[in-house]
Amino acid sequence: MTMDASDTNCLPYLKALSDDTRWQIVEALISADDPMTLGELATKLKISNYKASRHVSVLEEVGILETKKVGRRKFLSVEESYRAPISSGREVLNLGCCSFEFPQEQ
Repeated sequence: MTMDASDTNCLPYLKALSDDTRWQIVEALISADDPMTLGELATKLKISNYKASRHVSVLEEVGILETKKVGRRKFLSVEESYRAPISSGREVLNLGCCSFEFPQEQ
């Protein structure tokens, strides 16, 4: 059930983001300058690769995250159509029905 930013039904997005770990994953990825591997993400959040993988799957299912495979490595990032940088040094996750602001990583 992949969705896109033009979808106005927020419930699947909000369910996916309702878990604190998934919120932290989105926050880490949207504020990072470059995509991250699952291992980098797990290390940053101090969680196991298994736990990170399970949460990433939920976010991928609703379309918030995308994965790009380069060789044997997978790089994770927030789907570009949901990203909306603003000039105040913050990133915005724009789901179409609602949006969330995140500070950029220093």
